[in-house]
Amino acid sequence: MSGAAWGEDYASLMLTARNRASAPGVRGGEAVHRLHSHYVRSRFWGFAPWYVMQGGCLELLDLRECERDPNQTLSGFRVSPDWWVPGADEADFIEAVCRLNYGIRPRIRWAAPGGACEFRVRIGDKLPDDIQPFNCAYMIADADGEIEFAHGLRLLSDRNPCSIVVGVPLDDPCSSTMQRALKSRGFELYGMLPPRTAGIHSRRPIGYWCRLRGDLQVAAPFYLGRTDGNSDESRILNRARYLLGSSRPVLQSSMR
Repeated sequence: MSGAAWGEDYASLMLTARNRASAPGVRGGEAVHRLHSHYVRSRFWGFAPWYVMQGGCLELLDLRECERDPNQTLSGFRVSPDWWVPGADEADFIEAVCRLNYGIRPRIRWAAPGGACEFRVRIGDKLPDDIQPFNCAYMIADADGEIEFAHGLRLLSDRNPCSIVVGVPLDDPCSSTMQRALKSRGFELYGMLPPRTAGIHSRRPIGYWCRLRGDLQVAAPFYLGRTDGNSDESRILNRARYLLGSSRPVLQSSMR
């Protein structure tokens, strides 16, 4: 749950939904995708290669969110300042998912601001050694974080996770520089969550940068070959194709 502790009120449910095609011995996510798209009506915000799934490979899971009150997100978009990304490709992807969900194009800037930026992070808890290789390791940029950025990356790499996920507040003027630093280290922008104005459950826009472990194959979404989507859906699929091409061998049997 996003914006709540156990037993408290919540603002949204953050979900990672399966989407790969079925293969011999491996059940796919076509039915789960249809359930979310047509009945649950969760909103798609990118991809989440965060777990080793059945069959021993990563899956480019849908990053989705069910909101309790969409007006809180609309309000978040209205009051959010400029967003920062390292370049045109990331801006194009973010614009596409925001328009797909709310018909809104956020104000996005590419150029890094002048002056030095000190990057601090908070890192997620370490999982037991026997399950950590099948799960991601996570950290988020935070001016009050206890760990320096590069040291945080080293700590997460030492855990040998299936992927390293870094959450970056997109409305921080320093975030463009931090995202460039991530890209230079082999990370790519896979998804985001939008801003929200909801009192104690308010949230800044967050971009999720990931680097995948090199020994793992990636199962592509079953819908990767679609050509009948609108312009925003086509741009999102182009991003998925780029991410798969920039990662490692893709399980071709999972594409159609």
